Amino acid sequence: AAESMQMHANGWFAFELTGSTAVLGLTVLAQAVPQTLLTFAGGVVSDRFPRSKVWQVCNVAALLLPIWISVSVFLGTIRWQDLVLRSFLFGIILAFRAPSRQGVMTEIVPRSEIMSAVSINQMIMNILQFGGPAAAGFMIAAWGIQWTYIAIALFYLGAILSLVPIKYERRGLTAASRGSFLSNFKEGLQYVGRTTDVRLVLMLSLLGAMLAIPYTQLLPAFAKTILHTTPSSLGVLNSLTGLGALTGSVGITFFRPRVRGAFFIQMNLLLGIGLLAFTLSSSYTLSAALVFVVGIGQSLRQMLASTLDRKSTRSELQSRLHLVCRLLLE
Repeated sequence: AAESMQMHANGWFAFELTGSTAVLGLTVLAQAVPQTLLTFAGGVVSDRFPRSKVWQVCNVAALLLPIWISVSVFLGTIRWQDLVLRSFLFGIILAFRAPSRQGVMTEIVPRSEIMSAVSINQMIMNILQFGGPAAAGFMIAAWGIQWTYIAIALFYLGAILSLVPIKYERRGLTAASRGSFLSNFKEGLQYVGRTTDVRLVLMLSLLGAMLAIPYTQLLPAFAKTILHTTPSSLGVLNSLTGLGALTGSVGITFFRPRVRGAFFIQMNLLLGIGLLAFTLSSSYTLSAALVFVVGIGQSLRQMLASTLDRKSTRSELQSRLHLVCRLLLE
């Protein structure tokens, strides 16, 4: 919930503070660069150290960022440069948090149950994605941006406390995973190079991450200038994306495609077509329907990529290779 609320609050605040699409784009780029460059290294760290501890350290670091921005707003010292720096630091956190969070699943779920576990996990994430942006939008309209960031910090604190009692079983470790950092990094790259299935999934995930996923972060400028939205109606748009994603994750639990690779490609096409139609719309109602479709395509694409990747990757390399391209701009 904290991450989806923060995504909505950051985009709206960057554009509201400056009125500049260039600054909004810069905040997106500031987060994407460290995620792109450090995600693979984050996977190596997650493979070498207890993933639950890496995850918690990153959560604590993420907790500090909304507190900093909120205090700056209260003091009247906030600048757009602060938002860019916040995005850069959050990108670093995500680069190390995402592989550890995803890899934890392999420590508590048998490989035979991966598809069901991925579906349930994605369903929960989509429920939070559905409620988070709408809640953030109404909070901004009612209480102001500073209190919205305080609420985000409280959600992070709740997540940190809820993970403390959970016990994890470390699986799939080999002597290779205890080697040097550079040798682990090299091993992961070599494995991608010689494993066709993993390489194709990562390439398609990379294309989707580069060409489709950033629309959620650029949505505030489009929604305000083309659709003339308020913070709350922008939150509804983001929530409809989450509702579409939830619909897709629920649907795939009843419909299991026999040829997952072909279905994965079809969902990439659905996502692209939905986004193209959205860019051509100037109607809020039509745009709301289209982002719902986009959410379905995005959710099914992520779940299928996750399943294909996990089934094709050795367990000791899971964090290094698991959805590296999807995590770049998640």
